Formats: sequence, C-alpha cells, structure tokens
Amino acid sequence: MDLQFADYNGESTMTMAVVSGHGFLESKPLATPGHDPAETRILRSEIIQMKMRPGGREIASLETHAPSELEFLPNLASQRHRKFIGERMWINYGAQNRIESFTAVNCSTVSDPTPEELAKKHPVTTTVSKNVSAAFDPKTSQLTRMEQWGDFSYESGDRKARADRGILEQVENRITLDKHARMWDSTGNTIADRIVLDEKSGNFTAVGHVNTSRMPDQQKKKSDSAMLSGDEPLQAVARSMSSANHNKLVKYDGDAVLWQGVNRIQADHVEIDRDKRSILADGHVVTQSREESKGGETPKAEAPATNPIFTLVKAPHMVYTDEDRLAHYSGGVLLNRAGLQMKAADLRSWLAEEGADNRLQKAVADGAVEIVQTGPIRTRTGTSEHAEYYTDDEKIVLRGGDPKMNDSLRGSTRGTELTYYSNDDRLLVKGSDGKPAISQIRKKHPQ
Repeated sequence: MDLQFADYNGESTMTMAVVSGHGFLESKPLATPGHDPAETRILRSEIIQMKMRPGGREIASLETHAPSELEFLPNLASQRHRKFIGERMWINYGAQNRIESFTAVNCSTVSDPTPEELAKKHPVTTTVSKNVSAAFDPKTSQLTRMEQWGDFSYESGDRKARADRGILEQVENRITLDKHARMWDSTGNTIADRIVLDEKSGNFTAVGHVNTSRMPDQQKKKSDSAMLSGDEPLQAVARSMSSANHNKLVKYDGDAVLWQGVNRIQADHVEIDRDKRSILADGHVVTQSREESKGGETPKAEAPATNPIFTLVKAPHMVYTDEDRLAHYSGGVLLNRAGLQMKAADLRSWLAEEGADNRLQKAVADGAVEIVQTGPIRTRTGTSEHAEYYTDDEKIVLRGGDPKMNDSLRGSTRGTELTYYSNDDRLLVKGSDGKPAISQIRKKHPQ
C-alpha cells in the first residue's frame, strides 16, 4: 500500500492511497436520522487508487486499474444484493463518503431478488455492456439510475433482451431498451425502436416499428381466440403496443396488422384479451379469413385441386368473442366472399365450430342491407333491412323494409320474406294478406 500525504492547515493529511495486490475496500453506511441505511459496499481489485477530499477524512474518488468487482450487500429486506464486474471502474463520492456516481467499462451486473421477490419466484437478473454509468441519491447513496450502452444485453429467467442502450430506473423498477430493442422468451419476441419494461409486474410497452411474434398457446382452446388461432405463430406489426397481465392483455396502435398464416386483422387499434377470449378492433378494420372448400374432406392423395374461399370484411369497428364465436362489425360494413358482396350498417358473423369445413358458418346483417351475387351468366341483387346468409347451403334470407331481389336473368321479385340459394335457381317468396308477393318476369329475346 502506497500512501501520499500533504500539508493541510499545518497538519500532515492523506491525499491518496494506492493498493496493489488483492485490493479490498469496504464501506459501511452510518445510520442517519430519517433515512434508511444504504447497502454496504465492497470493492475488490488488484489495483485500487483512492483520492481523498481536503482534510484527508473523506473519500473524493476511487479508480481501479485492473479487473474489478463492486458488491452491494443489503442492510434492508427491500434492498437487492448486487454485483458490478468490470474491466475498470471509477467511483465519485459526495459528503460523508456517500457514493454519487459510478462508471465502468466492459461491465456485467448481477441483481438478486429481494426476499419478497424470491418468495414470488422472481429470477436473478443479469446485464452485460461495454459501458455503464450509475447515479445515486446524494442523501442516501441508494442507486437511482443506471445506464448501459454498447452491445447491451439483459437476462431475467426466461426473458432476454438486447438493445443499443439499456436504462434502469430503480425507484420505478423500470427498464428502458433504447434503439434496436428486442425482447424475447419462450412464448415469442418483440422488436421495436424502444421497449419499456416494468420489472415488478412484467408489463411492457413498445414504440416505433413494432414487430411481434407469439408462439401458439399449448392451451389455445382455453386461452386464445379462435379468430386468430392455429398451429402457426401469431405475427403483428404496429406503431406501438402494450402488454399487461403476463401478456394476456395486448394492445396494438397505429396501422396495426395481425396475421396467422393467411388469416389477418388490420385496424388503427386492436386489443386481444386472452382472459375474456376476445378481440376488439377500431378504425379502418379489415379482417380476412381463409377456409377450405368442401372438397377438402377428400384424402390428400386423391383430392382434386380446389380453390380456398376467402372472406374479407371491412368496417369501422369489430368485436369478436370466442365464447359464442361471434364477430360483430358495426358502423357500415362491407363483406366480400366468393362472388358475393354484402353491405349493411351492422353485421354479425359466426364462425363454425373448430374442425368444421367452413370457418364462416352464418352472417346476419341489419340496416340498409344490399347483397350482390355475381356469377358467369347472372347477377342477383337483394335489398332489405335484415338479411341472413348461411354458408352450408349458400342460403340468403331477406326480411324487413320491403325486401326485393333483382335477377339479371329472371327479373325482380318483392315479398315480406325472400329466400334464395346462391348456388342454384331456387327462390322462395312469402307475402301477406295486405302485401302479396310481386314478380316481374323478364322475357327472353329471340336470338
């Protein structure tokens, strides 16, 4: 140990000390009225240089010139046991030997959970970066903020993350991953410009060029929505997103697009509630689903080539609930499906039970309904206030508001209820005593 002294008010006082070989320095906090004691700090390094404040009674700074370890030993149950391990370290002190700031290069950190967190099975948290800077409360020496940059990585149990920069705000128990942020675990991953994680709750938000992927849930029948479920990962992009309640409530905002295979939802805002097994979409909603045609039951080796059926729905608002497998569209709806177009103010569509041939089982429309069916040789246009469409037999029922069906080959028909089948020529008409059915038959012109 090399000690350096200087004259201070006529007394010889220490100005610097240099420890070489198995250096060890321990700093125990003194009790201060009105403040909880800080952690006991232990610094270990082969070379430690300590500079003193004028008078030689308090530390001004510490610097290591070899690989080092700074350990924080808790003096309260609410404090974490921490370790900083780095190639070199610099520590600045305030009055009464209270640590104010800490910097290091090529550093890793280890934070153990508190006893309360350990009881809840919180894991150990580790970080690695080329540079680290930490700030402390000058009154208590408690860590308040730590910033790490240069190949920053984070690991806490199953959850891992990377970013250009990581920022820990100790009081809020919050970690910010800034620039080229990526966070992942066994259930999926999130990529964004910035990700902010609440370490206590596990909730997080992502902002800027958000791209997420979630693996299929092993208990999907109980926890996931059937509107976006299957064996493929659920992908999503948006300008921002948030995840709460252990990823059971997920919200996407700004040009959100979610897809699983070819099934997709896009909107200004999308919410997935896995506890309620529901999906809410608002603003410029577009949903797309694909189902196999009836020929799909033939064994693959013998199955003829069949085209899949796509159902596309546009609306300002949509709510899907998995309990009744119902998607409710409102605010002016347009449905397109295999030569059939349906317009209405409000539309409810039911998905078939899982494993059925068709995903869309039936659709019920209300308010200024217009249904246009186009084929190779004819066009049928139906109007009413209420309509029902059944996919199993391609049946359409018009009711309410003077239902009318115009057939480009057969003419127009009115009645209190019209039922026709889009895949053949059948038309069933109901009238009433006060309002009988009316048909206008178009004559065929001679060739």
